[in-house]
Amino acid sequence: MAMLRLKFDLSRTVQAAAFIERGVPLDSCQHVEVPLALLRTEVRRQLAERGYSYSGTLELKLTVPEHPSWGGELYTADFLPPAGDVAGAERLLEDFWAEQDARDAAHAQRREAFIQSVLAAEPASLLAKDGSWYNGEMLWDYHLRRPDNVAENWREDPRVQEFIDTRLRPLLDERNTALKAQLDQRRVEREAEDAARTAARKEADAAFQAGQKAWITVHGSERLRLAEAQGYHNLRSYVTERAALEYPDYVVDFDDDAEWEEKSSPSLTALREAARVKGEIVWLETAPAALEPGEYYEWEAQEAVVVREFLGKYDLVRLASALPNEPAPAVPAAPKPAADLTNVNNALRAMNSDLRCSYATLPLGDFKVIARRQREDAVSLLVQALAVLGATETVEQWHLLETTMQPWARDSVQKGTPASSSSA
Repeated sequence: MAMLRLKFDLSRTVQAAAFIERGVPLDSCQHVEVPLALLRTEVRRQLAERGYSYSGTLELKLTVPEHPSWGGELYTADFLPPAGDVAGAERLLEDFWAEQDARDAAHAQRREAFIQSVLAAEPASLLAKDGSWYNGEMLWDYHLRRPDNVAENWREDPRVQEFIDTRLRPLLDERNTALKAQLDQRRVEREAEDAARTAARKEADAAFQAGQKAWITVHGSERLRLAEAQGYHNLRSYVTERAALEYPDYVVDFDDDAEWEEKSSPSLTALREAARVKGEIVWLETAPAALEPGEYYEWEAQEAVVVREFLGKYDLVRLASALPNEPAPAVPAAPKPAADLTNVNNALRAMNSDLRCSYATLPLGDFKVIARRQREDAVSLLVQALAVLGATETVEQWHLLETTMQPWARDSVQKGTPASSSSA
């Protein structure tokens, strides 16, 4: 016997009532199955008109979509027909169809209102905002302000088709023609710009090759001159030799591997080098291949000096750590204060006076003892004065020494040490 099986959701109200009154927990998803032959003829007619097909058992998933052509959530029933209850199954179907018809009617009203708004609109307001010509009709469809859940086949309405053919398409064609002319003009301008860039590049390449040949003739090594004369490609060798001559100890970044950031607080040696070569001080994050430390070492970011656009193409790099450390300029010493020789002069004069008095009054042996002691003191004072003032400021002291001491004392002062007492 052919059966009808309905799948639907049970409302939470019915679930709660069953639990409270009978202590029976019910699942939200429920099934009802009844024989198709026991349904009323009107119900079976409705099933046929709504396009339900079956083979053996007709299983209907009662869903209420937001859009007629979309899927949706299960229909929520507010009662649960008993098992095998044909009348309950028919009531469930009729309630579901009533809600479905109400939704379809509301959707049809929204669809009709939308179509009327399209027909009443100015065609220019419906065109794509970017004015695209290549598929204006599609963009028009996409950019329209459509309300939610408008039927997908709204454009199949004959009124809309007439509106498109008689009012919108001529406007689209006119705009497309103008936009296509603009695009053609832009294409011509781009082609002219590309041609100018190509010509400039060829001219620059020719000038570069001429300069390369001239430099190799004058400054190139024997290997480079022979390679040039025999027609071999030698760009890399040329750039390397020229960089070594014009920027010694700099590395050429042929493959554009170097990456750097701005360097703050550069070192003095880097500042001097950058000023000398008119370069830039950077914090080198990634080194050129020639500066890579090798397989067993990792590169560490460090300060470097970079010369950009060498020969218009290449960057030159030199590590600041490889720069010679120049000594800091000497700070001039503070001038020494003028020495006060007043005490020295007074002491020498007093010694001279005492020595003269001793010579006049003492026996010769006692005089020699006193003279030797005062001579040593005087010589010590003069040596200190000479060390402070220098020879150019000691004329007065030498004159006093000559009038006070014997010639052997003057010789001792000139040597910078006091005379020995044994020489008296």
